[in-house]
Amino acid sequence: MTGREDYSAFPIPRPSPRKPLDGFTPTREAVGITGAALSAPFADIPLAAAPPDKGTNLRFPAAMIPDMKDTHAANDPIRDLFFQMRSLAAENPFARNNAEVFIKQARFMACFNDDYNGYTEFSSYYPCYQHMGYEQLRTYFTWRSRVRSGDIQPTSTSYVFLYVYELLSCIGVKNPSDGLEKLMTLMRAAGSFAPVLSAYLPQWLKDYHICYTLPHTFNAFIKTYGLEKYYPEVYLFGQIDEDCLWLWNGLSVYDVSKSTFIRDGYGEFLKQCFYEALKSLQAYCKKRGAELGDLFFYRIAKSTAWRPFDKALYYRDDTQLEGLSEFSGNMPVAKDNRQTADALLPYSDYREMIGYLIKKTEVCARDVEKYKYRITANHKPILRVLRAVRNLKLTRSEIDKTILKAVMDYKERITRTVVSVDLDNLHRIRSEAMDTRDKLLIDEDITAELSVTTASAQPSPPPISTSAVYEALPKDGWAELAALLSPTEHEALRLAILNNSAVKAYCDTKGIMPEVLTDNINIKASDCIGDNIAEWNGSLSLYDDYRDIVMKWVDV
Repeated sequence: MTGREDYSAFPIPRPSPRKPLDGFTPTREAVGITGAALSAPFADIPLAAAPPDKGTNLRFPAAMIPDMKDTHAANDPIRDLFFQMRSLAAENPFARNNAEVFIKQARFMACFNDDYNGYTEFSSYYPCYQHMGYEQLRTYFTWRSRVRSGDIQPTSTSYVFLYVYELLSCIGVKNPSDGLEKLMTLMRAAGSFAPVLSAYLPQWLKDYHICYTLPHTFNAFIKTYGLEKYYPEVYLFGQIDEDCLWLWNGLSVYDVSKSTFIRDGYGEFLKQCFYEALKSLQAYCKKRGAELGDLFFYRIAKSTAWRPFDKALYYRDDTQLEGLSEFSGNMPVAKDNRQTADALLPYSDYREMIGYLIKKTEVCARDVEKYKYRITANHKPILRVLRAVRNLKLTRSEIDKTILKAVMDYKERITRTVVSVDLDNLHRIRSEAMDTRDKLLIDEDITAELSVTTASAQPSPPPISTSAVYEALPKDGWAELAALLSPTEHEALRLAILNNSAVKAYCDTKGIMPEVLTDNINIKASDCIGDNIAEWNGSLSLYDDYRDIVMKWVDV
């Protein structure tokens, strides 16, 4: 059997044609098909245009052909306005792209306001007027009119992007500053009903600052609107300012704002230390022929073409792009007809690298201030980054030395005592000093006796034991940590002290990965005492600084 013997072809009978019933078949005029078709959605967009002359090649898509005038519709000035707007596409049928036609039509409709009672959804990739029906155009211009008056209501995402395209070309605004303000207002309001906007608008805002003259720098704009998380490269490559600690902290896995060092009043000192450390690191990288940003980003090309407002409907002549000034936010733009920029990609661990630099600076700051609580900066999460920049000869030991020296130099500079003497009173000061010396002058034997007596009477200070240091640790932070840890985490810490090789087997019985357990413990420890207390390297190991104190509250 081949499997085909059970089947055989058979003919399908044709259906008999249905005969019309005389006297019952309605005519087109009887059902009013003309009026119904004219009032239906998209009725003003014809499916075909008038045939071209013989021998003429059609060089533009049919979707760009304007509507044919509807002579049957009632007189509607708004419909006539839309017809004129669509006709702009036919005036330049050889337009380079849809963006060029859109800009023409958007300028034509810039001052139009509408008050339409209906609503029609619209969804399109690269939305533009030419692809919208009558009801969709009425819906959009009504929504835009309300947005301009300050009333931003939820609507289709395509309508939102269409309005953004207008603002990117400064259409319907007083000046570029007014357009930027409207973009930010829309970004804040549309986050709830058009969240995808946040995936495109940050890059477009950067391009906006390149293409237009604005009264502020891009860095100032980011800080004003709190957009640091969207532009890490600006702070990793841009100019370093004195507030860099808090700006970089927003990009770090280590939140220094929760540190006890900050809570005890050393925030300003640490901020200045980090500022000095970054400047020293910048000089160190430059000495090695690199940049500070090379610790966080790598370049994938040296001549990547830059196109303003990529993935948006935006058209601008090449002559308008000539002579653009260099952008301060690491978006260099050539001042000729070829605008180029380095394509940068972040290392997967760049946030860990930032956290390490901040925490290492805090470690050094605590040491020079002789702060009562010490912490350590774990360098293991950044090993992959350090291996990637090995060709730049940037090593962790040199980075650590640079940070420590910068902190120590800053401490010495702010504690240096500067004495100024009024030269006019110098003679008087010397005379008074001589008189004072004569009054205090005594016999040398008496002085020696007093020195011996004083030295024998003064007891030597007792040595500070390690247990005493641990007793001085904040009881509230450790007590809070002990309360936050789960029974599983308590038991894991107890096993880490007794027999750390048994921790993995214990985690297997609980159905939890030991790495995850360690991370959970360290997260809670960072919140309570400002530092990690353990690490997983095949077994759970407690840091020596905290081993004794952990032993107390796990009953070992």
